[in-house]
Amino acid sequence: MVEKTAIQEKITTIVADQLEKNADVLSVIDTLVDQGADELDCIEIVMRLEEAFGLEINDADAQRLLSIQDMVNYIISRSKE
Repeated sequence: MVEKTAIQEKITTIVADQLEKNADVLSVIDTLVDQGADELDCIEIVMRLEEAFGLEINDADAQRLLSIQDMVNYIISRSKE
C-alpha cells in the first residue's frame, strides 16, 4: 500500500532526525529505546508525529508507540476515523 509506505518513510525520517541516525539503520520493529532513544526523545517524537500528521496523541496512546511499526499502525488507524 503506497499510503503505508509514505507514512512509514515520514515516521522513519522523524525518528532518524530525533535520534541523529541514518534512517537506513533504523528497524521498524525494534523499540525506540533499543535503538538509543531516551524518554525525552520519545516525547519529542510523539510531538513531531502530532505536528506532521495533524492529530493529537493522548498519553495512553503515546505510551503504546514503542516502535516505528507501532507508530505506522497507529497513524493508519487514526486516519480511518
